[in-house]
Amino acid sequence: MRIGFVIDTFDIGGSELNAIKVAEGLARQSIPLTVFHVQQDGALRHRYERIGAALIHVPLSGLVSRSCYRATRRIRREAMVRRLELLHTHCVYSNILGAAASRGGARKVPLLASRRWTGFAVRPGLHKLNAVAQSVADAVLVNTPNLLTRVSGESPFSHPVYIPNMLPASAFRAVSADEKRAARAALGLPARGPIVGCVARLELVKDHATLLTAWQRTVQRRPDATLAIIGGGSLRPALEQLSTELRISERVRFLGEMAPETLPHSLLDICVLSSRDEGFPNSLLEAMAQGLPVVSTNVGGVSDLVQDRVNGLLVASGDAQGLGDALSAVLGDATMAARLASAGAHLAQSHREETVLQALHELYRATARR
Repeated sequence: MRIGFVIDTFDIGGSELNAIKVAEGLARQSIPLTVFHVQQDGALRHRYERIGAALIHVPLSGLVSRSCYRATRRIRREAMVRRLELLHTHCVYSNILGAAASRGGARKVPLLASRRWTGFAVRPGLHKLNAVAQSVADAVLVNTPNLLTRVSGESPFSHPVYIPNMLPASAFRAVSADEKRAARAALGLPARGPIVGCVARLELVKDHATLLTAWQRTVQRRPDATLAIIGGGSLRPALEQLSTELRISERVRFLGEMAPETLPHSLLDICVLSSRDEGFPNSLLEAMAQGLPVVSTNVGGVSDLVQDRVNGLLVASGDAQGLGDALSAVLGDATMAARLASAGAHLAQSHREETVLQALHELYRATARR
């Protein structure tokens, strides 16, 4: 089967990471892949190059521009020349480009769009255009049951299909205590005391400000604990300043962006997510695969993964006091922490690559026949 991906960026983000994981899974099964990309370069580009995907740059300066017309025309022309049997679009802009390209000629190219956000992270205009793209697509891939219901309501003529995000076998690799100690030392993390970590982009939607305020409360009870903030983004200077103003900078480490293959969650004892919105919380799933207890705000698709007090603790978005108390509870109760971690690790098994790829292949074949 000949498949084309359309992606917005090569940056490290939830949708982008899921796309490359699927691409690598397809490559292991010798399925040829063409990737149309809006952004020229980024941290994940080398992984597409490594699997031998054909990369075609379709620059876009705006949706109301000549570049948009050229991009959709290029995608359609290459799809015809390469005899692609399916276009799978993965992101906000690529859904729009793919919808225009797949229907822009005498013969349509079967289109599988993707929906991985609930609303906060996307401007209203783009959200409406994506609703149109979802209606045009032959099917819409969603990664949470919550989104399955939402897409059906927003786009009555769409055909949403739920398939969860997948984890490669490497995500489950057991990291030895010696390896963990060495990795922590290399990053300047303390040798003693628990490490609580947040693996997320430093952008407004992830609400690290609330996390830092919560951490001020937590370290009053556990002064030996350290918060590791892993990820890059535009808000780093402001967040570093906030940690100083809150007088917790000695108990916070900003580690920057880390490649997913380094298993950043393996550095941690507890994973926390303070987002205002989430399509699907990949960070929490990856933490579960590493056997960590998780604490998160109850937003978007988080509740599709985390059951409060079963495989994690949930608090309201923006509730710094509740988040701080939840972190303190897990830090102070080893039995509860182990129980939550065990339940999470069991759930993560259902997201293994082989299970998800089989379902995705079946969806690809069904969509291509429409």
